[in-house]
Parts: sequence; C-alpha cells; structure tokens
Amino acid sequence: HPKTNNENMPSLDKNKETIVYLEKPQRIMALLMVMALSLLVYALAERWVRQELKKQDQSIPNQSGKPTQTPTLRRIFQMFEGIHVLLIRQNDQGQRTIVNLNEEHSKIINILGKEVKNVYFPDT
Repeated sequence: HPKTNNENMPSLDKNKETIVYLEKPQRIMALLMVMALSLLVYALAERWVRQELKKQDQSIPNQSGKPTQTPTLRRIFQMFEGIHVLLIRQNDQGQRTIVNLNEEHSKIINILGKEVKNVYFPDT
C-alpha cells in the first residue's frame, strides 16, 4: 500500500512517483483522452516544424551542433530553455525585453506562425 499523509491524500513514495487514484472508469477514460490529445498536439507541432524547415530549406542545430531539418519537439523545447521576458516598469511605463533570444530562436518562432510570434513580439 502507498504511504499516505492522511486517508485521502497519497504522498510520494521513495521512487518519487506520484500515485493517482482514478476510481471511476469515466475518470480513467477522461485522463486517457487528455493524454492522447496531448500526444497528438505534440506530434502535429513536431511535424509542422519539420515540414516548414524543409519547405524553407532551413535547418537548426541538433544536440551535437550539426544542422538538421528533422528536430524533435523536445529538442526545440530545450533550445528555448533560459529565454526570459524582462519587464521593467518606471513611472507607470513599462519596457518589455526578451533575454537570451538569438537567430535560431527567431527562425523557429517564425516557423511556428503568427500566434507564437505574437507571444514573443507582440508589437510587430
């Protein structure tokens, strides 16, 4: 049996795994549906980036620095680690700056479309 802090709240076991109780079949099906949709969105985003890189005859560096037109979405997420939005407010005015954004990031942002571009560059 899992260790619990009280009867209703499972705690983390020694392997750092979270125990989730889904007693109703409807909850299990709902969780499976969310997981399936998440994987579908992940796969579609990865496919989109790969197709656009090929269509535009561009590439991005893989984990070892070699150019690739077939990056994984995980690699793209890794490339965006360390990018931050810096907001500076002074006298009721604000300045927004993206820190650590380079040409490779801008290339990927443009490939992902105007919705993603508006997240990083809302004024353009």
